[in-house]
Amino acid sequence: MSRLDEYIKRYEGLHTGTDPYYQKDTLVPAGDKTIEMFSGVQFSAKFPKYLRERALKQKKALTILDYGCGKGYAPWHPTKELPNGVWAALRDKIQCIYLYDPAVPHFSNPPPVGWKFDVVACADVMEHVPEEHVDEVLTNIASYCAEDGYLLFSISGNKAFKSFEDGENLHCTIHDSEWWKTKIKNICNRDFLIVHNGLPAGTTVVSGSKE
Repeated sequence: MSRLDEYIKRYEGLHTGTDPYYQKDTLVPAGDKTIEMFSGVQFSAKFPKYLRERALKQKKALTILDYGCGKGYAPWHPTKELPNGVWAALRDKIQCIYLYDPAVPHFSNPPPVGWKFDVVACADVMEHVPEEHVDEVLTNIASYCAEDGYLLFSISGNKAFKSFEDGENLHCTIHDSEWWKTKIKNICNRDFLIVHNGLPAGTTVVSGSKE
């Protein structure tokens, strides 16, 4: 079993509540805490502005893959900015959202072979990928994106407030926005945008094209 496969199984344990985790310095039993854990709402919090801009640029409603969707709350979960959820806010800008997360049993089926999406969005996922598997995961993400499509990432450059039961921090790959920009540009060959949050710079937004 590769380290990536091992991580997927560990995250499945967190999602389903079969494994506990540490919140800062206190052991938190899984239980009801798993209901909101990795809910997928970061998609709703960080991407709507850029989805709206992309739909206007392409002059069509978008097909979207939410890669690493967590519990899949993004399409309908209300946020402060979107009280009626993404669907209501962008009802004429989104054709469909496919939810995929290998660590969540009912979302673990990847898109069928050959499916391509206008946008592949990946919210707060890449910092959870072991560094030696980052290239592999980015290649997989890009494989679902149309040649003229768009990749959206939000990535944390900070340690997480949560750890596995053995004390390992959930954010295992920590880098600045320029490191991620270089990786994504070299591997994915697609237009992309990264919303990066990390100390000391805070939130930065960087973008690039496949040319």
